[in-house]
Amino acid sequence: MVAIATSNMGNQIKHETLASTKHANLNISVITSNNIKEIETDWRKLENQGILSPAHNYDFIKTWINSYKIKPENQYFSVVKIDNEPIIIMALEKRKIMNINILMPFTRYHVGVGAPLIDIKEIAKLSKSQRKHVWQAAIKPFKGAVLAYFPFVPKIIENDYSLYAQLGMSAPGDTLYRAKFPSWE
Repeated sequence: MVAIATSNMGNQIKHETLASTKHANLNISVITSNNIKEIETDWRKLENQGILSPAHNYDFIKTWINSYKIKPENQYFSVVKIDNEPIIIMALEKRKIMNINILMPFTRYHVGVGAPLIDIKEIAKLSKSQRKHVWQAAIKPFKGAVLAYFPFVPKIIENDYSLYAQLGMSAPGDTLYRAKFPSWE
């Protein structure tokens, strides 16, 4: 899944609460930070509802960041809230690939799911238009990357819509299965 971010990414994103906006009767606010500790309370609240991958676990990502010594200026977090309740956590690392700034989940292609952590029940209640606005609010603060790339986004279907569909574009991929035979005879 690819989401287009805006340009002019600075070296650091500061902890801030972006102004709340109203869209289709939703009170949306976004908190951004480059310090995982600043969003811990919201992350744990959302995580307690269930996770799809170790990449959705606060302690796992905190350990990953420390183990790989990822600099704060390359850490991007956003918490999207509706009525002050977290519904999306985006935890992304800025990487330079072929001289292009790309935002990716910290775990990149590892641990199975590279999608943002979401409140599945609350996202499922939103209309397609509301979901699009919420996803745009989530990615908007990350300025300067050419794109945000989310490998391995699950297809969670509710009310005939994928809950991640409005995040961006996706391309179908192949699945490779391996079998081992003792003999070809």
